[in-house]
Amino acid sequence: MRNRVIYGLSGFALGLGFPTGAFLIDTFLRDLPVSLDAFAAFHRDSAAFWLLDIVPVVLLIAFGLIGAGKDREAQSVSAQKDRADQATRALASDEVFFETLVNSLPLAVVIVDGDGKIIRINAAFQRMFRYTPEELVGKDLDPLITADDGRTRAFSLTGKVLSGETIRDTLVRRKKDGLPIDVNVHAVPVLVGGRRVGALAIYEDVTERVHVHNQLIHLLEKTDRLASTDPLTGLYNRRAITGLAEAEISRAQRDGLPICLMLIDVDVLKTINDRYGHPAGDQALELIALLIKANKRDRDVLGRWGGDEFIMVLPETGPADGEKVGVRLCDLIRDSYLELEDGRRIELNLSVGVCGWDTGSDRPVTGEALFQQADKALMAAKTQGRSRTVFLPFD
Repeated sequence: MRNRVIYGLSGFALGLGFPTGAFLIDTFLRDLPVSLDAFAAFHRDSAAFWLLDIVPVVLLIAFGLIGAGKDREAQSVSAQKDRADQATRALASDEVFFETLVNSLPLAVVIVDGDGKIIRINAAFQRMFRYTPEELVGKDLDPLITADDGRTRAFSLTGKVLSGETIRDTLVRRKKDGLPIDVNVHAVPVLVGGRRVGALAIYEDVTERVHVHNQLIHLLEKTDRLASTDPLTGLYNRRAITGLAEAEISRAQRDGLPICLMLIDVDVLKTINDRYGHPAGDQALELIALLIKANKRDRDVLGRWGGDEFIMVLPETGPADGEKVGVRLCDLIRDSYLELEDGRRIELNLSVGVCGWDTGSDRPVTGEALFQQADKALMAAKTQGRSRTVFLPFD
């Protein structure tokens, strides 16, 4: 509005110069005095001079329109400036809100640029890793919070996130003082206008949770071992050895491999118990279990069947080799002895029954049938005088 008035008045003033100048020139040329009569004569003698009288009005309108345009332009600039100011205030407000929000989070937050260098951390990150912003901003993240042995993987994960992947994982990181902590990490790429410019990672300290989890796993493993282990000898108990034997026998038949099953009886256990007491009998069982375990193959499965009996499964072992193993165990135990605390020595011996299945057999092998035949072989060994091995083929 202001420009329109000023421009309009300026145009009107400029327009007055046209009729005034024409009148003065006319009076000069005709040597007339400057008066109202001369002014009237000027318009009477030349009608065209009436057109000059409207020039101020025309210029008033024309310059007024120009001024109006200037007013609109000024209004537009002012509106744009207002919008820019509002956007700046909004941006500043958003940044304050973002800072407040991020610093209020109980989870540690770190933002890195496209080169993996730290741009910003929140208060929870400072508390978790014991670093100040001055110690971190502008530096590479991974070397500061990762141990040497985990740094290669850390670099790989950071590279994946900066390439556009989202990472969720449980990792080990370290504090400023070198103390390791277990953290859940959720890292995402940061996009601005559709272009990747960095990454944001959120860390949750789960050290206590992982510790409890590991304790629970350890307890479950221990419970499972107790449930499947004979408490005296530390070997598999009857329930566990039965399941393992069935699994090995099924595998032998499926893969066409030979297998032997061996029943072992401690001949002198009742005599030891009666003469030296049950603690001595337990020591004899422990020693025999230890000797057999030390002289078996890794793939052989040994367990305590109950009382004075042990059972051993020999995968991928033919009948002849199975019998040799039984003879060797009998000789091993016969050459050993149990020495009591008072210096007395107790001789030991075994009776062993062996049954073997080979791929040439016409009958499919089962655990029950193999066990029954090995039991017959053990009874035959006892009948024949003990401290010996008897082999019976699977039929």
